[in-house]
This record gives sequence, structure tokens and C-alpha cells, in this order.
Amino acid sequence: MKPLAALIGLLVISGSANAVTVYNDKGTKVDLTGELRMKTTVTSGDRDIRIKDDGSRIGVNANHKLTQDIKVFGRMEWGSDTQKSNSENNKTGFEMYNRVGYIGASHRDVGEVRVGRTYIPIDWVKKSSYGYGNTGVFYFGDVLSSATGYSKNGVGRNNFLTRLPQTIFFQTNSYKSFHLAATYSGKSGSDNERNHGDIRNAYSVVGFYKSDFGLVANAGYSQATGENSKSDGSKEKSTVDAGLASPKDSLLAFGVEYYFPGREFSIGLDYGLARSENSGLVYQEESDTKLQSKSVKGDWKANLYGLGVKWHWDKIGSGMYAGYYLRDGDANTFNYQKQTYTVGLDKRFAVSKSNNLILFIEMAYDDARSDNPVYKDKKQTILGTGARLSF
Repeated sequence: MKPLAALIGLLVISGSANAVTVYNDKGTKVDLTGELRMKTTVTSGDRDIRIKDDGSRIGVNANHKLTQDIKVFGRMEWGSDTQKSNSENNKTGFEMYNRVGYIGASHRDVGEVRVGRTYIPIDWVKKSSYGYGNTGVFYFGDVLSSATGYSKNGVGRNNFLTRLPQTIFFQTNSYKSFHLAATYSGKSGSDNERNHGDIRNAYSVVGFYKSDFGLVANAGYSQATGENSKSDGSKEKSTVDAGLASPKDSLLAFGVEYYFPGREFSIGLDYGLARSENSGLVYQEESDTKLQSKSVKGDWKANLYGLGVKWHWDKIGSGMYAGYYLRDGDANTFNYQKQTYTVGLDKRFAVSKSNNLILFIEMAYDDARSDNPVYKDKKQTILGTGARLSF
């Protein structure tokens, strides 16, 4: 912990907001970069004040010019939880894990390719997310039962916005304000350690358009397919109607944003269609399957809507934003519906010549409900404050 804190202090003192160059000679450059993120939240439900790390990270970037047109590069980035410390209690042990790790090459006239654990471009489609935790309607994995990647050794709650290992990433250069990005991810880990639902393969294709008059429009599609057997190789059914079919999740996403020139005001709109097939939590009334809070009746879909606005007071480095987000499931989700209303303020400070510190305060109201008899309708108010220091 102490060496990490010393390194972060050195980076901040050095006065670089985005990177600290530690080597630059003969066409080779190595940079250190990172961000400290802290957040405090309290909800009307438990009224406990929780201070936590909110995705802090530190990384190393390296690139080398092979020719005037071709460059090779690599990146390693680790995430840390600065609210944890070394302790015999494993619930408070300090953790640092790999967030990003890839190598790649780029051509000035074509684009770039990466291999490793890299970003999934469907995450860049969203445009209504101006806040710091209670915005972003495409983050649907916390409210509906996705079919793939739900085990503790899987990829987390959302397969499309997570940095997956074993990924090939390709992105074209911009042509007339338009460019494409695509990824393909294979499975990771040995076959005898894999569980039902672990990612077998996933892919995404996204198009991006940015005009010179304030309009940005993005659209993409992503799909993930999971394993259909248990780690011992048996073909045991996980549900009555799922059989041996492989679980599958997909997301179709659109995002549009317009910045009104000279008015310091922007508006963002998002729409997504989430689908899940062969879920491991399918429930049928005539079966012995136990009804759970995230059970579904079969293959399901959900419409995802997001609307966000923000006033940018660039002269004082501040802004105010508001948003409305709706996740609307179909009958097979027991008509699950979650609405989130969010308002917030943020303020940017110049810590040094080029270091930036962002402070924010955000309030949200969640209204989630379902026809599922074992699901408890959740209505709560969330208050959050936090800080982000880039170096």
C-alpha cells in the first residue's frame, strides 16, 4: 500500500493530468497513468454511510514507432480498492486486480488492432450518462437475470460492458466523421474449471459518427454465448425448459447526443433492446423449480431508455445534470420495471498545472417493481458524493 501511495504522490506532483512520461527515446515512449476514485453513499433503505473505492486504477502505456506509418503498443492497468488495508480479515484485505492488458499495432491510414483484455466498444455507445453511478441504462445486469457470465468466476453482472480477456479488438480510422469498432472474445480458463453460463464466446460491432455541428450518434450490437454444461463435463439440465441449449444474451444499443454550441448545454438519448435466452433461472408453475427474486418465465427481452441533460459552466469548471432511466421488462420477466431519476452537480479544480480534481454530489430515486410474488418492490433514495483525481 505504501509503495502505491508513494507512486501516486509522485505522479500528482509531476503535474501531468493524463500521463507521466518515464521514457522517451529513439521512437519508444513509456507513460504512467491513473486515476483515484472515492465515493460515499447513503440510502434511505439502510441509512448506512458507505465509503468505498469507485474504480481507482493505475497503468503503464508503451509504444514504439516501427515506421512513419506503423506503431506497436501495449497497455497494462490495475485496479485498486483504497478503502481496504492489509488484514487477517479477508473482507478488508487490500486488493489490486488486472483491469486492462493488451498488445497491438496501428497504421496511420487504416486503424488499429489489439489482443488481450481490452475495452468492449458497446460501452461507448451510451450518451445519456452524465453522472457518477446512478445513470447509464445499458447497465442492466443488476436488475434482470442475464443468462451468461453470472458465476463468481465469470465476467460479472454485465457481459457487454466488461473488459473480457482473450479478446481481439479492431478499430478503423475516421472517414468522413465515421468509424467502426469490433471485438471478438473467446473463452478463458481450462475446460474442467468452467461452469454453466461462463462465456464461450462474445462479439460486438459498433459504428460511431461525430459531426462538426455538435451531433454525435452511435449504434452497436453485442452478443455473448455461455457454456451449457457443468465443470465436470456432465450435461445436466439447469432448468426444465432450457435443456442443453447454450445460454445467450444480446444487446442492441443506440445513443445520440447534441451539444448546443455557445449555450453550454447538451442533451443525450439512449435506447437499448436487451434479450436473454435459455436462462438458468427459468421458472414454471407446474415444475419443482424454486421461484427466486430474479426468476424469469422463459426467454425474455427488455426495452432500455435513457434521457440526460447537462448544463456546462466551463468558465468556472462546473456543471449540473439530470437524467431519467427506464428498464422495462416483458411478461417473461414478471413485468419487471425499474425507473431511476437522477440530479447532480460536479466541480473541476486544477490541482497543479495540468492535474484535475473532480468533486461531485448526486441524488437519485429508484423505483423498481415486479409481478414476481417473491420479489420485494424496491423504492429508495440514494445520496452520493465523491472525488476523482486524474494523473
